[in-house]
Amino acid sequence: MKKFMICAIALFLLLSTSVFGDTPPGNVQSTFKKMYPKANGVAWSQDDGYYCANFAMNGFTKNVWFNVRGQWVMTQTDLVSLDRLTPTVYNAFVSGPYANWVVDNVTMVEFPKWQAIIVIKVGQDNVDIKYQLFYTPQGVLLKTRNVSDMYDIPKDKIITVAIAPCVAKKTEKMYHPETDFVITTRELAMLIRETNIDFNSLKDEEYDSLMGASSTSGLIFGASGGVTEAVLRTAYYMINGKVAPVKFYHLDEIRNERDFKTTTVDLGKYYLKVAVINKLSTVRSKYDELKKYDFVEVMACPGGCIGGAGQPLGAIKDMKEVRENRIQSLYKKDNEEKIKEAYRNPKIQDAYISYISKNNIPLHTKYISKKTIQNETNKV
Repeated sequence: MKKFMICAIALFLLLSTSVFGDTPPGNVQSTFKKMYPKANGVAWSQDDGYYCANFAMNGFTKNVWFNVRGQWVMTQTDLVSLDRLTPTVYNAFVSGPYANWVVDNVTMVEFPKWQAIIVIKVGQDNVDIKYQLFYTPQGVLLKTRNVSDMYDIPKDKIITVAIAPCVAKKTEKMYHPETDFVITTRELAMLIRETNIDFNSLKDEEYDSLMGASSTSGLIFGASGGVTEAVLRTAYYMINGKVAPVKFYHLDEIRNERDFKTTTVDLGKYYLKVAVINKLSTVRSKYDELKKYDFVEVMACPGGCIGGAGQPLGAIKDMKEVRENRIQSLYKKDNEEKIKEAYRNPKIQDAYISYISKNNIPLHTKYISKKTIQNETNKV
């Protein structure tokens, strides 16, 4: 199935609503004045913890978003029509399949660390069909999204199904009522066979939103050591402001099925001691030794999630060989794809900006300092 780099900022563009009249704190105003020292007639608004400056400059209406720390988050510029597009993007649109459609709006969205996105919203006269077209500044069409009936589906009409190689997810559902059903990958394979779905006869199409766009950091999560490798790629970028060195994309020291794997990683400003445990039984024997490590990954199943109890059994009896083949397929895909870091996934970028952060939604993971853990351990 074809994979598309999807940049979905439609949630933010379509659903952002604000209450005007809020005066932003000093740090927000200071950042804004540095960015737009000549801006006049600025109307401030606040939306779930984000501050937005609305003003006109050089004939364009702008909405500039900041977080409570005074950091710039996003700038939305209303270009109104195709006439204000660069020749590259304009030519890409007029030579595309929607050239004869009615253009409702043209917007450019800029981010601090990611490339800008040009969003062209099109429709047809007397037909209730709307599409958003997402272009890069180079004129590459990233995504075509049908927004005709976006968000018109009542919550009670939505069914959420989780599919995982982990049978423990079925127990976790007891604590997450928002998930309606949980099935394993083996059960999914059985359903595919029972319904006689022939994948070879299916036409290629785009992945559905929201889970379509992905990075290979998410892919290698399935292998023991993959979570660590994915975290280190992003950690290096967050600390140093640049992409991690090549060695971060092939950490051989932790890419194997040994029960206990360790390495020390240079993150630029300091070194990080890392331990990776394969199988829960190893934790007990290595418990005291783990205290000297800064980052510890534990996978309950042999080889990681790819060896989960809910996985298809495979055509051969040697499950170790099956796991190894599946693990190698993950790393092969990691080498082939362009987006290898979670922070570069456009869907994740949009989810944080337009939904998770704006609605103060807590993530499922909570972090506790190493010092706190050591203090609690010493009390036992």
